[in-house]
Amino acid sequence: MMHRPDSVTTPRRAQIWTCGWAWGLLAAVLLVAFTERFTELGFAHGLLYTPLVYLSGLLVRRPAFQWLITVLCVLLIWVGISLSPGMAAGFSWPHVLANRVLTSVLVLVVGFFALHSIRAHQLHTRRYISDLNRLRHFEAQAESLPVHVWSADGQGRIVHVGQRMAALTGHSVQYIADHWLEIVHPEDREQVARAWQRAVARGTAYHMEFRLRRADGRYEWHLNEATPVFNERGEVERWFGSSTDISHVQMLRHNTEQLRLLRSAVARVNDIILILEGGPITEDSPRIVFANEAHEKLSGLRNDQVVGRSPWETRGPPGQSEKLAAIRRAMQQGESVRTQLLVYVHDGRELTLDVDVVPVRDKAGVLTHWVVVARDVTEQTQIYHQLQNAQRLEAVGRLTGGIAHDFNNLLTVVLGNADLLGSVPDLGAEARDMIAVIQSAAERGSALTQRLLAFARRQALSPQIIDVERLVSPMAPILRSSLTDRNRLNIQVAADTWPLRVDPGQLESALLNLALNAADAMPDGGCFSIDVSNEKLDADYVLAHPEVSPGDYVCLTVTDTGSGMPPEVEDRIFEPFFTTKPQGKGSGLGLSMVFGFIKQSGGHISVDSAPGKGTCFRLYLPRAAGESPQHTVATEAAPISGVAALVLVVEDDTSIRMLSVRYLRSAGYDVLEAASADEALVRIENGLVPDLLFTDIIMPGRHSGLALAQACRRRWPCLPVLFTSGYAEADDAPDTALESIGPLLSKPFRREALLEQVANLLRAGERSRRSDQ
Repeated sequence: MMHRPDSVTTPRRAQIWTCGWAWGLLAAVLLVAFTERFTELGFAHGLLYTPLVYLSGLLVRRPAFQWLITVLCVLLIWVGISLSPGMAAGFSWPHVLANRVLTSVLVLVVGFFALHSIRAHQLHTRRYISDLNRLRHFEAQAESLPVHVWSADGQGRIVHVGQRMAALTGHSVQYIADHWLEIVHPEDREQVARAWQRAVARGTAYHMEFRLRRADGRYEWHLNEATPVFNERGEVERWFGSSTDISHVQMLRHNTEQLRLLRSAVARVNDIILILEGGPITEDSPRIVFANEAHEKLSGLRNDQVVGRSPWETRGPPGQSEKLAAIRRAMQQGESVRTQLLVYVHDGRELTLDVDVVPVRDKAGVLTHWVVVARDVTEQTQIYHQLQNAQRLEAVGRLTGGIAHDFNNLLTVVLGNADLLGSVPDLGAEARDMIAVIQSAAERGSALTQRLLAFARRQALSPQIIDVERLVSPMAPILRSSLTDRNRLNIQVAADTWPLRVDPGQLESALLNLALNAADAMPDGGCFSIDVSNEKLDADYVLAHPEVSPGDYVCLTVTDTGSGMPPEVEDRIFEPFFTTKPQGKGSGLGLSMVFGFIKQSGGHISVDSAPGKGTCFRLYLPRAAGESPQHTVATEAAPISGVAALVLVVEDDTSIRMLSVRYLRSAGYDVLEAASADEALVRIENGLVPDLLFTDIIMPGRHSGLALAQACRRRWPCLPVLFTSGYAEADDAPDTALESIGPLLSKPFRREALLEQVANLLRAGERSRRSDQ
């Protein structure tokens, strides 16, 4: 596509062309010389040779011919004097000679100028032909290279495009030269055009990466480079450029960038990631070839200290050797393996790691590397362990509560009948002694049942709004006596401690139980401390202790400097009948009662202990917001003798129902009985109007004792109601619902307790009716 001068033709045509003009010019010179015969001397006739001399240099362009024409014309100028017919009028010989001399000089000047022009043209032609030959040689060589070549003139116009580019794009070389921007990706065109224009204007090298459209419509990346060629005047004469397919380079760059991002991400993830070589599995191999930053943080070893070492050097408890051996066996078989390991990190902590070991194979299926991913699941494991403990305690609590419920019913019957038997007149001393033994055993069984109910969170509580300082500080004397003289007592209550809504007697019992346990743990003396403060349990704490609700709590931190507990003991301390004391030294129900009381009060208890480092219990009790502490006032006891009143007794247990009816009738009350709440409601619908309702809470049928009491209260708002139960069932009988209706008489109950409660309620009901009147 090289643009060639018009004068450059084939050798044969050039020769014919030159000969034709040469003979023509010679004929013209002779013709001018012949015209001398018709021109008188004195005119500048020789000037006619001047254009012929110039034309000879312009048309023939041969130095020898130019010399011939120039010399011939000068000779003919002087020969023409003899050919002229004579002197023209008004002219003289000096004028004629001067005319001929000047004409000769002019012809010589034109001849020399034409000769110089011919030589310049010949030099330019030779140079052009040399350039053309070099260009042809370059084009021939370029077509054999694995790149696309092109060239442009000094103004940036494309003058040559290789056939490889035409084959790539599916366009002719001429089309590409004229419309090369059209095969550039639309998103790259503006930037490419601007960069090429800037390079042409400045004469600087061109370097650009952009996408070219292939014949099949796909685009591929090319690197386009061009270098300017300058002439002797410092002007850009030509551009030589190349276009190289760099699609694989772009892909490599993309893959490299992805690899860099992947390496950066892997280095910064919280999970430990190790890459092992795929060599044989021995005691010392495979070796580690990569370890991320998480491994460095946990192990305390830099990468250069880890790479090349064996992963079997993991530090952990002795029991981990079996798991490591299992991992090694799976790797020897080329299989993936997943397990949990306990490891020691650089700061001495023990972590639980969830470890995945996965083989990496190439396309041929050959194992090349192993990838080990170890995730720290210590916190999750602890939470799961806590949840398991909570579920275990919950299950034991439900079982314990059910047993205690039935046991309470039995004890109620035993104690009641023993009381009735003891009231029989003329009973012998030996019989009364046996009745006393029965009553004592039943009372001990009742106390044991109450402890079981406390653990099961089913004991009957009498919550009050209390000031913790007024409860804890007066306990100092009894706590000191429990701790013995060898131990010190320290009580600290923070200022402005929030009030609590708890059963004060149960809280005192919990603190006393903890003091007794601390005294046993400090046989050689120590310090027992109670610190009371306000605490706010937020979402982060709840995340680690799922059984806790966030909010405001009063925390009683109870610590001792005793022997402490190992983890296996700490996990079971709240289980009923679990104890580390010698046989006969403890029932194993003390901490179970503390646990049940705290949970039933809506609180949370945690323990932190280690062998030789003492024990710390934290008792979190919910804040009583918007209420003031209550102070109990002694009330006058009502007489237990019967009055004219009708008592409705509702109890599904036949023995307890018969016992309750017998107690009440022995005191002079009129009594009606029902075996269920459904039966009692039918009697009420049929017109029964009781003066007092005495009902069990949990009964078979559609309605519970609470539902019965609520229905009666809707009919008779001032009707006295007394509840009884073997345990407080939170789901069916919430404390707030019970308190709003009537008190609870826990089973097993004695005759005096039942009659006292009934008398007090009838007396309060009578006062209420009088005030309404």
